[in-house]
Amino acid sequence: MMKKTAHIISHSHWDREWYMPFEGHRYYLIQLMDDLLELFATDPNFRSFHMDGQTIMLEDYLNIRPEKEAEVRKYIQDGRLVIGPWYILQDAFLTSAEANVRNLLYGIKDTETFGQKREQIGYFSRYVWYLWSGAPTVSTSRYPCGGFWEGCDADGVQ
Repeated sequence: MMKKTAHIISHSHWDREWYMPFEGHRYYLIQLMDDLLELFATDPNFRSFHMDGQTIMLEDYLNIRPEKEAEVRKYIQDGRLVIGPWYILQDAFLTSAEANVRNLLYGIKDTETFGQKREQIGYFSRYVWYLWSGAPTVSTSRYPCGGFWEGCDADGVQ
């Protein structure tokens, strides 16, 4: 049997609005970000956190905690807080090629504004849903395309 390597990435899957109103989800986002920034500050062994491939979470957080912007920028620039390349999560029922391109362009602009070096992977939180339109968008943007699932098949893990 060939040996396989798995990488576990600390991350959040974040729905801005879904089974709760926006304000309910943002309440938990504020808690997540406050805890995350404290963890970065107190535990140098906690090396990175992936923000679900989107940048709008920062906008929502900094609207409530504008005094944290310098700290957020520092962790992004240090490569510990990974954002983008998308502005928002794609939605399986509201996507089009034009929407995907604009979503990616806004996300890339945000990542550059916050000083993140460009990611080497086009991240999808639920990549199967978006393969039809997202993968071509990412591949034409010079990202080697990759996909992540929200979990794995436990039967195949040893």
